[in-house]
Amino acid sequence: MGLLIKNINMINQNELRIGSLIKYEDANWCVTEIVCPISNYTFSGYDIDVPEKKGLCHIISVEGANAIPITEEWLLKFGFRCKFEGGVYFGPQYEKHFEAAEKLIELAYDINSEHWFFNNWFPSDVHIKSVHQLQNIIFALTQTELIINP
Repeated sequence: MGLLIKNINMINQNELRIGSLIKYEDANWCVTEIVCPISNYTFSGYDIDVPEKKGLCHIISVEGANAIPITEEWLLKFGFRCKFEGGVYFGPQYEKHFEAAEKLIELAYDINSEHWFFNNWFPSDVHIKSVHQLQNIIFALTQTELIINP
């Protein structure tokens, strides 16, 4: 199902942490180190789509970093499974069980607002727009890193 993804741009520097996935120069990057968090906020990272360069980190500025919109493709990469394909009024729903935290996380797509939200024990007004935001929330709730499945 092709969902309309709104363009989300700049990242707030206080949202980044080691392991955050971001868009930089039309590539997907993983943050490996916060280099200068006080002035001229910079961090190091690598292009996740070029595995042979994982050890070759580059210093990049948060000013050039953009958020990666959440798509069904990203949810599948993180190990979520499709629970419901969606219909006329409701978008698709995905779920993933986090064993360490004994929590089932369900995400649903709201066609009207064009955002993802938690479908189970969370209020529906918590909209999730980007991959790094989902990573941060999942870690806060489960103490588990949301990583790409091999």
